[in-house]
Amino acid sequence: MERDYITILKRSLPFKTIFLLAYTELSLLWTCGMIVGIIYAYHLHWHAPEPLQYIFILSMAYILISLVKVLSSYKNYEKKTFINYIMLLGLLISFSSCISYSRTESNIINYEKETSFFHNQEGSYVGIALSDSERISNKEYVDEEQSTIKISISVYGMKANKKGINDMTIPMQGTMTVEGMDTSIHKGDLLLIKGTPKKTTIVEERGRIDLHGRYISSNIVGRMYKGDITTISPDELIEFGYIESTSQRWYRYYLVQLGRVQKEIKNQFQHNLSPIMAVLGESLLLGGNYNEIDPTIMKSFTYTGLIHILSISGSHIALLFALVYSMGRLFNIKKRHAIYIGIILEFLYCVLVGWNPPVVRAGIMGFIMAIGFISGRLYQAKQGITITCTLLLLYDPLLLTDVSFQLSFGATYGLLLWGKPLLLMGPNLPTIVKGPLILCISAQLLVLPFQLYYFHYISILSIIAAVFVAPLLDIAILWVMIIVPVTSIITIPVVWSILEYILQISVFINVNLLHIRGGYWWVGIAPLWVVMIYYSILTTLYVILVLWNHKLPPKIKKYTPVLIGLFMIAALSAMTLFSYIDPNRHNYTIHIIPNKKIIQILVKAPPGKESTLFVEQASFIDNSTFTWPIVNALHSYGLVEDDVTVQKINPKKKWTMLLKNERALYVLCNGQMSEKNLELLVEQNTYIVTKKSQTAHYLRNLNNPNIKGIFYYESQVQGLSIDPGDESIYVVAYEYVPDVVL
Repeated sequence: MERDYITILKRSLPFKTIFLLAYTELSLLWTCGMIVGIIYAYHLHWHAPEPLQYIFILSMAYILISLVKVLSSYKNYEKKTFINYIMLLGLLISFSSCISYSRTESNIINYEKETSFFHNQEGSYVGIALSDSERISNKEYVDEEQSTIKISISVYGMKANKKGINDMTIPMQGTMTVEGMDTSIHKGDLLLIKGTPKKTTIVEERGRIDLHGRYISSNIVGRMYKGDITTISPDELIEFGYIESTSQRWYRYYLVQLGRVQKEIKNQFQHNLSPIMAVLGESLLLGGNYNEIDPTIMKSFTYTGLIHILSISGSHIALLFALVYSMGRLFNIKKRHAIYIGIILEFLYCVLVGWNPPVVRAGIMGFIMAIGFISGRLYQAKQGITITCTLLLLYDPLLLTDVSFQLSFGATYGLLLWGKPLLLMGPNLPTIVKGPLILCISAQLLVLPFQLYYFHYISILSIIAAVFVAPLLDIAILWVMIIVPVTSIITIPVVWSILEYILQISVFINVNLLHIRGGYWWVGIAPLWVVMIYYSILTTLYVILVLWNHKLPPKIKKYTPVLIGLFMIAALSAMTLFSYIDPNRHNYTIHIIPNKKIIQILVKAPPGKESTLFVEQASFIDNSTFTWPIVNALHSYGLVEDDVTVQKINPKKKWTMLLKNERALYVLCNGQMSEKNLELLVEQNTYIVTKKSQTAHYLRNLNNPNIKGIFYYESQVQGLSIDPGDESIYVVAYEYVPDVVL
């Protein structure tokens, strides 16, 4: 019977399905298994933020639904063959989970071992510059130290300033960010840096972008402040005691040539466009340069949802293929030959922008699509995106934790699931309006909870910008892709003038959209139960309107938009009802804003009452000077600066009551407890904030069951004197601190 099963499996391979599930469903099961293993391994080391919780729950739900689908067909197949297939599915999911778990755990452990050697190791370091030096503001302070430039380097080796090492060069690997005095450094330069790397502390906070995976993927091992940076020659590198390998020399050569080409392209923009439009044009073609873009323009791109256009993404690859296809038709080039040209240009474009991860993701999908066409097979976009996701996670499992990865794949899959159905069922509008409108809505459907978590707002401006601004920017990108190669041969001023006008019109419309009252709302992070209801609604709508659409009577199909509207109204009403019966609705939520040395506490009040922001007296700020961490914390709860009352607190007082209700106390304590205060602790649940390690240790050793939480801030005098690994004390800014509900 086993031979019969294998024969059936082999015979089914050329067709759409393998036994019961389609190829796409099997590949999704494999990917979901990988996701479960990655997130499980990740949460053993750090707090898994809510986006990872969404992905984990959705992956488990898809696995369960697939198994239920298979089990529902039990009576239609032979028992033993059916059981073998179930075992095969279980093996598939388990194997993918184990592989991803093992790779994730290995990557994290190896990273922690490698980075521990760098921290506080004073010495001389050699390496290559991965980017041009970036000037930072004189007002920018990091750990109270001022710098003028910032550079990212790939470390080759170092000589430690320690006795007994005898001037020995130690080979090392890793990426380090160095801040130092103003000097001109170019991509690919060999550098000698003297200084002491510090450990890069990754702040974990609800509503803040998680950087653990990004740092591990990039192998960022530390940060050096006030480093003494010197450019050296290959001969001086050898004198230092390090000899480059062949691959390192070729990589350095690639960086040098890449830097020259990018500089030449930037010079074209600077010579032919106005300064503001030149920077914008560079970002449209090469990505990045956020710090150089005019702040007003940057804000408009953020709130209208067009920020992704300024970072190289799949839309650039799609536009490149569209350009090649159009040029092929114009010059009567066969479609197959145009595809070959498109693959070559796609590869060159990835080389030009430096293999940015979003471009690599889009490039893989474009390559799979091209190969499918060349081989004469029908390209299935869902299979393409699933294969791309699987390959990338096999290469680097921690990509799953990156916000760019989550939004990119979520938006693309949303387009594949909802783009065509919404286009067919949507209102009868002109194609030039309906196309961008449907594109914008379908791309945001799956990633809306992620957007609320990371950016905290909902914007209707994105819909308007998708219709009026995005097409202009797409034209600008296509225009840039044409005129930049041409200008390297001959300069035609009129084509640059056209680009200038296109960019000016786009910026004018986009900036003025911000003046629309009520264009965006600070909603805050959606509770987990709301997110699950939201995805349940999307799933139900997809099943009824897409999978079962052919079964619906024609009379009902006419009223599909009305049905969608009624269903959404009912769903919103249900969520509103649930919010009113939420047991925490009338409670206070206390959120500690991570800061190493300054106490900042947000107390979000229930509806009808005013929220409070407690700020240490020494660093008291008024409503016009809110720092970014404070503003981000407010927005994550759907609040703005005017919604809170700022109160000064004096950390030198022995005892300060911050909040009290019938359920618990929340106090600031920096002295020994008196007997009276101890009695108070016995009577009621208590949460304590302190800046004195002696007080924190004393409270911990009390073993009082009514002390529900001890939150320790690093003292400017004592420094960090409590191990962040202490499970009984939360060390603020060094570990994730959960919210407290009173």
